[in-house]
Amino acid sequence: MTTTSAPAAGGDGTASPSPSTSESAAAVTPADPQTEQEEAARREAKKYAILQFVMWLVFAVIFAVLPTGIQYLNGRQTVGYEAPGFLEMASKAQLYLVAMGLTAQALGQAIGHLLKSASFRLAMITVANALVLAVAALLASTADGPDKIASVVGQQSLMVFVAALLSAGSSTWICVGGTRS
Repeated sequence: MTTTSAPAAGGDGTASPSPSTSESAAAVTPADPQTEQEEAARREAKKYAILQFVMWLVFAVIFAVLPTGIQYLNGRQTVGYEAPGFLEMASKAQLYLVAMGLTAQALGQAIGHLLKSASFRLAMITVANALVLAVAALLASTADGPDKIASVVGQQSLMVFVAALLSAGSSTWICVGGTRS
């Protein structure tokens, strides 16, 4: 009795060359199309979040301080114009009002987002937005008094504006899906 072996993979009785280790690993574990689709969806969501954040930065922040920049540039064209110092210009920029607008918008957006899905980090940033809004409203109410010190108003309004940028920017970034909350 003789035993015969099955023909080799080539089908013509010749042995086929064995694939290298990396080729066999790739053949054993093909790329999962669902994983690739999820990764592509994540990349698209991240791009969208960045686009939304940039739009917030341009339309909410830059346009809010644009009148002060235009006022400065217009003043430079006027005969006898003396350029104010940076803090004095900040005091004229009404940064308290800009900070109030940024944080109020961020509060509304964050509360709407929190109603859909609770997030501890977003809740804490929402509290920070509320505090910045309260401080800005309090200081704005007395910023134009007759005895104001322009450099102090400028310094304080600049600090409140930066705090508003950080808190409103953080909550906006979370709400548009830039990070998982």
